Amino acid sequence: MAQTFVFFKPDALKRKLKGNILQIIEEAGFTVEDTKAVNVTKERILTHYDEVIHRLKSHDFVNSILEEFVGETVECMVLSHEGEAIHRMRELLGATNPALAGANTIRGRYGNDSYEKANEEGRMIQNLMHASDAEDTFQRERALWFEDQGIQDTFEYDF
Repeated sequence: MAQTFVFFKPDALKRKLKGNILQIIEEAGFTVEDTKAVNVTKERILTHYDEVIHRLKSHDFVNSILEEFVGETVECMVLSHEGEAIHRMRELLGATNPALAGANTIRGRYGNDSYEKANEEGRMIQNLMHASDAEDTFQRERALWFEDQGIQDTFEYDF
């Protein structure tokens, strides 16, 4: 059985969508192997988004991450699926921008945000869940969120 990592973001939890979304995930053949609620710290969320921060080179993005997550709870899960778990989960989740997600995806069904709206309001997009995008990402994210491994305590950005 292949595995993947996901977490329910604060917007999904505040809207009480976890049960509905989890039902879709399980109906798609996924099994929850592990689950953990985590109160998000600055260090953990900046470590999680480190690669994206360095790619985007934006202090505004860093600030929006901190505003969206620090002090909030996320619900982390390791899911298993026969076949390609990572690819299948990302397909089921839909486009990062819920406004562009297909109607048969989780974000298409429950998403109520867009990049345009988030940019206008100067905040991070609210798109319900995060899902690993590759095997090495899955391994790193599972260790970060379930085993508290790899959490950085200093961050240096050259932008």
